[in-house]
Amino acid sequence: MRFPAFHRRPVPSMRFRRVVARSRRALAGAAASCASLLVVPALGAALAQAADPAYKKTALVRFDSTLELAKPAADVWQKLCSAEGFCALGGFKTKAKAKRLEHVGDTVAASVWQDNGVLVCTMAVPGKELRVSWEPENGSYLCHKQVKLEATASGSTRLTFVDRYSDDKLDTVDATAKLVAAETTKALAAFKMLVEGK
Repeated sequence: MRFPAFHRRPVPSMRFRRVVARSRRALAGAAASCASLLVVPALGAALAQAADPAYKKTALVRFDSTLELAKPAADVWQKLCSAEGFCALGGFKTKAKAKRLEHVGDTVAASVWQDNGVLVCTMAVPGKELRVSWEPENGSYLCHKQVKLEATASGSTRLTFVDRYSDDKLDTVDATAKLVAAETTKALAAFKMLVEGK
C-alpha cells in the first residue's frame, strides 16, 4: 500500500544540509566569542586587584672543604649516613642519633645555632654521594649540603664537602661567613675523629 505524497517525509537536499552545517558552526563561534568576552573582563579585574610579587636580594654563600680519612669508603659511608655522623659533619645537634639519612626522603629532626628544623635526604648514591637539605622551622633561609666520597689508591677516603646557604642580611654576610667557616673547621675535625675513632 502506498501512502499519499503528503504523508512522505521530504529528504533534505545537499544544499540545505550545507546551509544548516554553516549555521551551526556560526552559532558555535558566536557562543565562544561571548564566553571570551565574559572571561577577559573578569581576568582583567583580577589582575588589577593582584599586587606585583615582592622581591628581595639575597646572598648565596658557598664553602668547599676536603678531608682525608684513614678508612675505606664503605666505612665512611656508614658513618656519614648516620644521623650522628652527618650532624657531626654539618655542625648540627640531634637527639635522634640512631636514625639514618641514606634514602631520598629520610628525615632527622635537628638544630643548629638557635634554629630548630629538619634534615632531609634529597639524593643518595651509596658509597659515593649524599645530598641533604636543611629546612629550618621558620623557613627564613635555604641550606643545602653535598658530600662526595672518593676511594684512594692507599685504601683511605677523600671526602669533599660543599655547603651552601642563603643570607638575606647583606650587611653582615661576610661576618656570618667567617663564623660559619670556623664552625665548619671544627665540624670536619669532629667527623674525622668519629670515623677514625681517635
